[in-house]
Amino acid sequence: MNIVTEREPQASYDLVIATNIFVYFDDRELALAFANIGSMLTGGGFLIHNELRAAVEPMGAAARLPVLDARMVRLMEDDRRAIYDGQVIHRKENAQ
Repeated sequence: MNIVTEREPQASYDLVIATNIFVYFDDRELALAFANIGSMLTGGGFLIHNELRAAVEPMGAAARLPVLDARMVRLMEDDRRAIYDGQVIHRKENAQ
């Protein structure tokens, strides 16, 4: 499924994990992906990804997927380097 251009109307997921995907989207594509994922998540469902760009928070809010937590995490460290990645958790708002 192309999450930018497609959605499954009958889908109902509690959790979506999307790592190393959103980094390849421009802001327009990212907004479309959030809208499509948001339409397939149940109320209270979670989206977890690793894209830390500033646009994530307002786009998530627009798709009723406010950010619960966002941070940089250290994955690995040795005597030569440390490797870091992002972590963002959204939770879909329940229908009113």
